[in-house]
Amino acid sequence: MTPAEEQALTALMPTLLSLDPKTVKYPDITPATYVLESNALIATYLKHTARYVARNIDTSILAKKLETAAQALSAAEQKAGKALAKKGEAQVVWDQNNEDARELLDEALSCLDYVIPDDCDTRRELESIIDGTGNADFILDLSRTAALCREFVAQLAKRAFTEPMIEQLQEFYVMLSEAYGAYSSDKKDVTPELNIRNRAFTYCKSIEMQIKKDARLLFRKEPEMLEQYRSEYMHQSYLRYKAREAAKKELEAKGENA
Repeated sequence: MTPAEEQALTALMPTLLSLDPKTVKYPDITPATYVLESNALIATYLKHTARYVARNIDTSILAKKLETAAQALSAAEQKAGKALAKKGEAQVVWDQNNEDARELLDEALSCLDYVIPDDCDTRRELESIIDGTGNADFILDLSRTAALCREFVAQLAKRAFTEPMIEQLQEFYVMLSEAYGAYSSDKKDVTPELNIRNRAFTYCKSIEMQIKKDARLLFRKEPEMLEQYRSEYMHQSYLRYKAREAAKKELEAKGENA
C-alpha cells in the first residue's frame, strides 16, 4: 500500500462512513481491475477536456475525485485482504487445537468431579462449568477449570492429572480465546474491513456514473466515442454471456430436431 493510497483512504473515511448502508454494493468486478479501469476512464475523460469545456463542464473536478476514490479503494482492498488472511490463520489455530483442548478439559472435569467433596461451594462451581454449552462457554470453562485445578493440585496429581496439564488448560484458554474472536467473525456476512472496501467501491462507482453521464451528454450522437467510456471488463463479460446463451439455444434446437 502506497502512502498516497493510505492518505486517500484516511481522507475519504468520513465520506465512506456517511454512505447509506442500503446503497452500499458488493463489487461486481475485482477491485484491482476496477482501479485500473478507473485510471483508464480518468485518462479518457481528461483527453476530451476541450470538448467538455465547450459545455461548461470542468473535467478536473470529477477526475480528481475518482483518482482519490480509486486510491482509497486500493488501500481498502489491501486492508481487507490482510484481515481475511489473519482470520484464516485464526481459524487454523482453532481447528488444530479445539479438539485437544476439549479432551483435556473433559479429563480435568472428570478428575475434579472425583476429588471435590460434595455439598461445597467448589462443587457448585464445578457443576456450573459442566452445565455450560457453546464455544464461548467452552473457552471460559478452560480458564475456570484451570483455576479450580490449582486448588486441588496434590489430589489431582494422585489421579495422574499433573501441574503441566493444568498449565496447558490455561494456555489453551489464552490461545483459543484470541483465535475465536477472529474465527467467529468469519461467520459474519461482512467484516468491518470488507464493509469499508464495499463502501469505497460504491463511492467510486458513483463518481464513475457522473463521468459517464457527462459523456452521454457530450457524445450521445457519437457511439464510437462513448465506447471509449465503457468498462472493458463488463463488455467482455457481456459478450461471454451472449455466447453462452447462443450456444445453449443451439443445443436446445438440436435436441428438439433430434
